[in-house]
Amino acid sequence: MSQLTDARPVAGTGSPRERYRRAVAALAMPLHDQVAGHDRTDQALVTGRREITDRLEESASRVRAARSAVAAAAEAVEAVDRRVRRIWRELAALPGRRRDLGPTPAPRAVTAQPAIPAAELLDRAERTVTAARLGELPLRPPVPIWVAMLIAGVAGAAVCAGIGTALLVAAPGMPVGERAAARVIADVAFALGALAGVPAASSWLTRYGQPMTARAFGTVLGAGVIVTIGLFVLLGH
Repeated sequence: MSQLTDARPVAGTGSPRERYRRAVAALAMPLHDQVAGHDRTDQALVTGRREITDRLEESASRVRAARSAVAAAAEAVEAVDRRVRRIWRELAALPGRRRDLGPTPAPRAVTAQPAIPAAELLDRAERTVTAARLGELPLRPPVPIWVAMLIAGVAGAAVCAGIGTALLVAAPGMPVGERAAARVIADVAFALGALAGVPAASSWLTRYGQPMTARAFGTVLGAGVIVTIGLFVLLGH
């Protein structure tokens, strides 16, 4: 009888509050799992957005770096072109035997890395051209030196002989005093004919960085003497 009237719950069944709590917990569990799933999804979306943003920023940084590299390369190419054009102009202005260089040559395609870097080649060319322009480097004369010395000797003697001959031809029509002076000047001109080509020969040799050797001087002098004597005899003086 006491068991029928006992209001306490049967052992193991729990109180109504406990059963209610369990029921609510059982109902809330799926909702909790769903909310947790949404949270994980949101976190994954945030992480994905962050990764995408980071990758986009990295890609943009690479694009900016590539553009900067392209601009720097273009500036380097333009600087090399300007340097080549300047060296080419200086080369064309040098005296000596050379063909018409024409415009600056166009760049050629390079299939392999040269043994000597292009910058070093340009440095060598610039140093060589500068040394030649300053007279520190002997230049190649357009004709052999002995030929130039012969031409200088012959030309100098011919000019002096021409002056002397002109004075002798004009002397007969001059007054007596002037006639005598003209004959003296003519004789001096013929006498100087042998050495008249030396200054021109020396200037020519200096232009091409060559010394006036004894052989060169002898060639000029010999040519001048031969031409002077020949013209003197030929003209009957």
